[in-house]
Amino acid sequence: MAAAYRRVYDSDHLQADCQESGSAPEPYALQSSMGYFFTFFDLQDRVAAFQLLATMYIKYIQIFRRLEQCYDQVVHPQKRRVLRHVLDGVMGRVLELKNEMVNLELCEYHYFDDVLSDLKLTPVWNNY
Repeated sequence: MAAAYRRVYDSDHLQADCQESGSAPEPYALQSSMGYFFTFFDLQDRVAAFQLLATMYIKYIQIFRRLEQCYDQVVHPQKRRVLRHVLDGVMGRVLELKNEMVNLELCEYHYFDDVLSDLKLTPVWNNY
């Protein structure tokens, strides 16, 4: 049982590293203290940037849910401490992405219908 959760942890940790390494497209990405922020010149760029941020947001939520399930099932205190540290990092990144989406759209509510269909997820992707 522990080996299965170890594999889930390893794959999610690798996915989180891949998300951090090269997620932003070249033309609009500028490095900031929090991560990537975007500059826009027309509506098409804003839509593309929101699609990118929404995709990263959904993937981080998926990673968070799987890591949270691992954290709940792991008994070893040392592994739980490491998992908690990783979970804190993923939660911080989710909040950063949400803040960037709010700054981009100037709205706190977002609709992910097109992104969910691109990722082949149903609208109940947040339920277990």
